[in-house]
Amino acid sequence: MCNGESSRTSQGGLVAILHPLYDSPKTSHKAIPSQKWHLFFNDIQSGQTDSTMVQFSQGLDLMTASRASRVDIHHDGDLSRSSSPTTSVAETPLYSFSVRPEDLWKTTGGAEMGISPRLPLEVGGDGIVGRRVAVVSETQSGETRIAEGIIGWN
Repeated sequence: MCNGESSRTSQGGLVAILHPLYDSPKTSHKAIPSQKWHLFFNDIQSGQTDSTMVQFSQGLDLMTASRASRVDIHHDGDLSRSSSPTTSVAETPLYSFSVRPEDLWKTTGGAEMGISPRLPLEVGGDGIVGRRVAVVSETQSGETRIAEGIIGWN
């Protein structure tokens, strides 16, 4: 898909294709092997705001809207570090933001929310391209990662 080998036109922004990690009694989630969720990141730049729009695809919006959740963007891009649902939860992520049901705007394709300050949608340095991203469910009994993937160009 690099060097002009793809016929797909760029949609702009970034995308993470997230895969569910496991069957979770804590979150009432049953993982389906072929199930995938999408998390999109786009800049919002207007005269009044400098933030990032985060869009949750259908299915993922239902997971996050039904409970307190969090999105963690880690320092690395290594999915092999994800051997269990609780691995990495204790790590300090590079970026993290809460996803509360009251912050989500419903759309025809799922849900979206704005976050500030703006995330660097770029490669290298503090940029988020190529980094591991996890959706974490927060419950009274602890934290559990629901899904994980790598952020890439859309």
